Amino acid sequence: MLDENTKAAKSSDADLSKNNDSTMDPLEVGGQPLTIGDYDFSYNLSNDNSFSGSAAANQSNSISGFITVEVIEVLANGNLVIRGEKWLTLNTGDEYIRLSGTIRPDDIDFENTIASNRISNARIQYSGTGTNQDMQEPGFLARFFNVAL
Repeated sequence: MLDENTKAAKSSDADLSKNNDSTMDPLEVGGQPLTIGDYDFSYNLSNDNSFSGSAAANQSNSISGFITVEVIEVLANGNLVIRGEKWLTLNTGDEYIRLSGTIRPDDIDFENTIASNRISNARIQYSGTGTNQDMQEPGFLARFFNVAL
């Protein structure tokens, strides 16, 4: 019995500011600025850096329903390794649910079902194929130009 609800939120801020100034009075020899031709040996440097960043991410997922699984292994401690898959063919493609994990026989109820939150090492996949799935993914050129160099 699939009854999964997940919610995650993440936020991050960063501020950095740096300012460097460096000056030197003109070099003087005999009370006069030291120059060679038109070049004055004094200097004035300035450097200013700043950075500001912000990031936020929110995600919420929910899945519910039933999927039939098989016991594929009985462990030495009596726990059961299960795995199952369900494919749904819709108008424009297929959707599938895959479930695997380990359960304790004591957690199986009288209707021969177990809640998904009682499955250890649970791996639940929900995805699809077809036109709707293809429209949710960037095309070849978009993926090519979005590669981080």
